[in-house]
Amino acid sequence: MELILVPVVLILFLFLMIIFWRRIWITLQISWLSIFYGRYSFEFLEFFKTRNIRSPHNTCIKDEITVHFLVFYKKLRNFREIKTPYELTFSDTPAFSTYKEVRKLKGIPDCMNIARFPEGKVVLLGYREILQDIRVKRLYYFIHDRFILGEIQFNESLRQDSAPLLKHIAGLYLDGAPLADETVYLSDPKGNQLLYENNGFSLSVKILFHGDPVIDNLLTSTFTKKPAGEADYGKTLRDEGQLNRF
Repeated sequence: MELILVPVVLILFLFLMIIFWRRIWITLQISWLSIFYGRYSFEFLEFFKTRNIRSPHNTCIKDEITVHFLVFYKKLRNFREIKTPYELTFSDTPAFSTYKEVRKLKGIPDCMNIARFPEGKVVLLGYREILQDIRVKRLYYFIHDRFILGEIQFNESLRQDSAPLLKHIAGLYLDGAPLADETVYLSDPKGNQLLYENNGFSLSVKILFHGDPVIDNLLTSTFTKKPAGEADYGKTLRDEGQLNRF
């Protein structure tokens, strides 16, 4: 009986040692990434994502980052498109600000997401804020370390009565002309785009900036390629239950 127990105990001991040293190795890698890149870097979060390890940061969005860009290249259903003579802006954050500049301005993010496009890395920082007595989530998307897309997600109370928000947008960019649409695209003289969408489940305003040739080409090639775009992002939309928006 004792002879049988010896190899069993030995195997169990080796198994526990493997688990122990694996955890030590993972901890060392995390510490190295934190020191070398920082805890709020793409590389740090990618380590957790590729190994299916729970991230130390909360996620900002439940769907894919790709969907938030795709809506500017594949228009949503029943949309209205309007041109504005005024330049679109995202609060006090200039277009193409660097990641470090936004971090310095906004501080430690409340949430983070990352993604890889075929030719670029995407980092998303999120902050919970109070905007005119309304709780919102303000999102900053970076490609090649540049702020390229801003998004504000509003809570359910405003979703039920979005007239004040539409009035505010109209006052900023349309000289107060009335807006009552559920989906509105605005474009300014620089080619920047604003998307207002109230689909009954969520209410958001997104602003995509144009003007950086490298990033513009990256996004165009990523979201207008066929059939690759159809295969990759069509699948993403099906997986996320988003197809009915287009």
